[in-house]
Amino acid sequence: MKNLIKNRYAVFILLVLTAPILKAQIKTLDQFENKDGWTFIRSDGVNLNLSIEKGLTGNAIRFDYDFTKGTGYGGIQKMFPIDLPDNYEFTFYVKAESPANNFEIKFIDSTGNNVWWVNNRNYDFPTEWKKVRIKKRHISFAWGPATDQNLKRIDRIEFTISSFVGGKGTIWLDDLKFETASARNPILSGTIHHSFVIFEESFPGFNY
Repeated sequence: MKNLIKNRYAVFILLVLTAPILKAQIKTLDQFENKDGWTFIRSDGVNLNLSIEKGLTGNAIRFDYDFTKGTGYGGIQKMFPIDLPDNYEFTFYVKAESPANNFEIKFIDSTGNNVWWVNNRNYDFPTEWKKVRIKKRHISFAWGPATDQNLKRIDRIEFTISSFVGGKGTIWLDDLKFETASARNPILSGTIHHSFVIFEESFPGFNY
């Protein structure tokens, strides 16, 4: 019995010593202290305005939209050339005073013709600051001529509101970040990954 206990203890120690170290690298893409680099994307009949207001920390970007014809889309876009690793996620904070229109986050390649996105239809926007986490698995190919629809590199990121009920509203965005993570062993990485996801907010319907 003592030998059995010793053997089990030795196996446990071995697993602990050889467990992976989760390496995470977090890059701040935009703290939204100013409007530099952001440009409008919109359809006819959509009025947009971009300004800076007090944010969660420091400033935040304020994005006002008005669907004057009842339908359409309007968004903001900025260059963020990034080679994507196997495991990554984007995070940002959002709050709004807006009807439940579609909230689209798009990732666009250098040609501008191939688009990947997270399309959250009829989105119930939070009225208080909420952290949104977009993992690799949440992003799908939207359209474009690419034969390889695996997202390996992006050139631009876009936040767009498209009409579901129309109307007008205001969106605030803050603290856009990109995080990469890699682990040598799936045992510990799964444990750590699960623990920190518990405390993060996500889009309704996303399963963790």
